[in-house]
Amino acid sequence: MYIKHAKILADKQTNMNIRDVVVTVPPFYGIPERVALAEAVTLASLKPLAFVHENTAAALYYAIERKDENKTHTVLFYNLGSTSLKVTLVEFTMENSTERGDPKGKKYESFTVLADAWEDVGGYQFDLNLANWLADEYDNQPSRKGKARSRDSPAAMAKLIKEANRAKEVLSANKETSVYVEALMDDRDLKATVLRSKFEEINQAAFDRLTVPIQKVLDATGKKLSDIDVIEVLGGGVRVPKVQQILQDFVGKETEVGAHMNGDEAMALGTSFHAASMSASFKTRPVYMHDGNNFPIYVTIRGANSQEEAEPFEKNTTLFAAKEKYGSKKAFTFTYDKDLDVYLYTKDANGNDEIFVTYHINNTNELAEVKYE
Repeated sequence: MYIKHAKILADKQTNMNIRDVVVTVPPFYGIPERVALAEAVTLASLKPLAFVHENTAAALYYAIERKDENKTHTVLFYNLGSTSLKVTLVEFTMENSTERGDPKGKKYESFTVLADAWEDVGGYQFDLNLANWLADEYDNQPSRKGKARSRDSPAAMAKLIKEANRAKEVLSANKETSVYVEALMDDRDLKATVLRSKFEEINQAAFDRLTVPIQKVLDATGKKLSDIDVIEVLGGGVRVPKVQQILQDFVGKETEVGAHMNGDEAMALGTSFHAASMSASFKTRPVYMHDGNNFPIYVTIRGANSQEEAEPFEKNTTLFAAKEKYGSKKAFTFTYDKDLDVYLYTKDANGNDEIFVTYHINNTNELAEVKYE
């Protein structure tokens, strides 16, 4: 329904019938989530052409606008959205052209996604923490003793979360703000003053997690903070002054923390460019994008009835390692002349095995027979 509504808006905006779509997805989406999303896109009367990681889409837009083409350029994309924090380390360089007709030595912009990391924290968590504090302030008033608590009322909490979001936005530019919710419970209003320092105190536990993904991508790539040329911030959550302070304090004054792109539109613009490059209706400048799934893909092959054999047949291998480039192909050779069960599985975000497709190959013994006339 969500995607269908987006299609309706796009159709009205363009006065066209949109049929194809490229969708951004979080880097922590595994195979099952992508399959489910592809089915949802299809049910919305659209054809999914590709999925692109959110920060990879932003990196694509960054590559289009990049000016310094004479050296390798390393950028850390810091994307703090509503419900999650995504951090991606990307290396930009120039790559020899593979385009037909280009002269030898022609180079185009290229980038490689080195690592992704994420944390379950975002702007909504800040709102919820402040809303819970406001609920406690309201419930702990002497006049509310023995009465229903606002935390137990979904309607009251919805009002508080909405007001907490407004207060968070005001506190981004001011040191204090007033909160007023009319008839929160039992026709009694909520009036409170929230200081920016109190907002930061309430969210300290969430703020402590804001640099964890940065360290993860550095550890995964063997890079140091000094290897990063610039940090690009994305998402509405980075408008909170404390977030900017924590980020700058962590990376130090030597590393630039910039907002050279539109943090709300960069991902959509990069995705649009990728969609245009896949269409025969547009001619786009080549930008070589190298990215891969963040979870490895394994295969297990077993004899369908090998438990009845003296030595059960089973083969296990890693088909694609994490971050292996999309479009890679693998051939796996083995010898067996009976029916087979093939399991493809991956890891989820918690490191658990997750089977996403199973094949049962029958009549193998008939195919394996060699007959001579």
